[in-house]
Amino acid sequence: MDAPDLRRFSGFELNVRTGELRRGNARLALERQPALALSLLVSHAGHLVTRAELCQAIWSNDTHVDFDRGLNYCLRQIRIALGDDAKVPRFVETIPRQGYRFIAELSPAPRRVRTFFINCWKPRIAAATLAGLMLATFVVEAGPRNEAHHRIAVQIVRAVHGFLF
Repeated sequence: MDAPDLRRFSGFELNVRTGELRRGNARLALERQPALALSLLVSHAGHLVTRAELCQAIWSNDTHVDFDRGLNYCLRQIRIALGDDAKVPRFVETIPRQGYRFIAELSPAPRRVRTFFINCWKPRIAAATLAGLMLATFVVEAGPRNEAHHRIAVQIVRAVHGFLF
């Protein structure tokens, strides 16, 4: 899961691409439409998302449903999953006759330094391993007194050192 897709807030973690909501290690059940609504609200945290924008994101133009009832159901399910209260909101604020705003503070995404470091160095580690194997082969084959093999081994070591550092 990519960091840009994850949003964290108050102990929750939402993947805005898939709509998967977690609290700690537990996955919270959220139906497709409420998950879409929550993803849109969280993606626009701090800004008003109109009822029309939510309806358009949740249902396609050729869908025939009672949008008001459907949207109210979605918000109710979101509030149940988050333990939120419409009268004293901590996550989703209702802006009467306009829409909704996600008001919880989002935590910064965790830095993936270790993964980046490993991915960045994989080709170099592979090259160093291959060079080490070649060097070992030269040393074993040539024995201690073959100067030609010794020079080649030194060149390999220098090349690997230059590549890595």
